[in-house]
Amino acid sequence: MSLPRVAVVGAGTMGHGIAYVAALAGCEVALTDSRADALPQARAKIDGLIAGAVQRVKLKPDQGAAVAERLRIDRSLDDAVQGAAVVIGWRPLTPSSPRTPRRSPSAISPPGSITPGDSSGCISSIPCT
Repeated sequence: MSLPRVAVVGAGTMGHGIAYVAALAGCEVALTDSRADALPQARAKIDGLIAGAVQRVKLKPDQGAAVAERLRIDRSLDDAVQGAAVVIGWRPLTPSSPRTPRRSPSAISPPGSITPGDSSGCISSIPCT
């Protein structure tokens, strides 16, 4: 069985952690953020998590490399959600916020994908193991 492709929208504390766990579980992951500076920081944090897991012998070096290969950084929301079966993202911010997204991931996600606002009951059935 093929694992679903996951897009994570938002590379902050939660987003980079979710992307790491999804890649660790075996999913192909695309991580994106509207803030360009957040992406290299998130990648560095994820690489640090992988290195720490290898150092603590939670992962073998080849397993750590495989996790890193399953994760990609996309600067474009469109590219990140393309072909994703699951889109995990933010809740839209208030209109007064300067970081209010112009489009929600669910508006451009592939048909049939699970996106923010979907029933949380669907999430428990995602085969990322």
